Amino acid sequence: MDSKLGGAHRRGLQPAKIVQELQTLENNWAKVEIFDSVTSTNDVILEHLSDLALFDGLVVTVDEQTKGRGRLEREWTSPWGAGIAMSIALSREKIQIPISTVPLFAGLCVIQSLESLGAAAHLKWPNDIVTFDEQKVLRKLGGILVQLHQDVLVVGIGLNVDLDESELPTQMASSLSLAGFTIEREKLIARVISNFSEITNAQNLGLENWMDQYREACCTLGQELRISQIAGEALRGRAIAVSSDGALQIEIDGVVRDISVGDVEHVRAADATNSSD
Repeated sequence: MDSKLGGAHRRGLQPAKIVQELQTLENNWAKVEIFDSVTSTNDVILEHLSDLALFDGLVVTVDEQTKGRGRLEREWTSPWGAGIAMSIALSREKIQIPISTVPLFAGLCVIQSLESLGAAAHLKWPNDIVTFDEQKVLRKLGGILVQLHQDVLVVGIGLNVDLDESELPTQMASSLSLAGFTIEREKLIARVISNFSEITNAQNLGLENWMDQYREACCTLGQELRISQIAGEALRGRAIAVSSDGALQIEIDGVVRDISVGDVEHVRAADATNSSD
């Protein structure tokens, strides 16, 4: 399929390339469905959950997502051929790590897949894929949304691959191409699927091992933060750790608090110096 409006150089996903890459990775863990345009990959995958009786996992990926969902009910769209929008479903009983840590694990899978293809990115707690621009300002490349539907976990992954400046959803967003990286979407999708399948492997998946890798990749640790909570006070403190259950531990006036849910903003040094809070 050739390009549509929004990028004359773009092409649709090539299913054969995804299959070939998965074969190269010796990974046949999931059934993979590829669509041209959908409102939300999470919604589509919910319509196919009966297939889980035949497969260990299900994956839906798409060239264009018009009404995807992010955290805190935010919308996440993906212009045709310019990004990755995918959802992975698996039975809860197959997951070998705490459910609360799945968003972190999925984020780690994404950045390790990027690294294997020559791109660099960081993780912002709990589930953002980010980069830094030339002014050292944090820019969002993508994110993770995890939903539990009865006994099935659905992991939605969105990533800006080839968006130009005019297509970015917010001023604080970026894309891999704007960050200087050229990535084949098919290879990245296949590697994310392969890496994520390790979540079912009780023998080779050591919780402390992967969590240590997450902590190393998490640029939130050590930062001064503002944290907005859905219900309750806004907090300000320094991130000092991520617990084994995925909570962010922040120090506020010498007291350590665990944060499980919240909208996290990194406070730049100049902001902290000028603030009267």
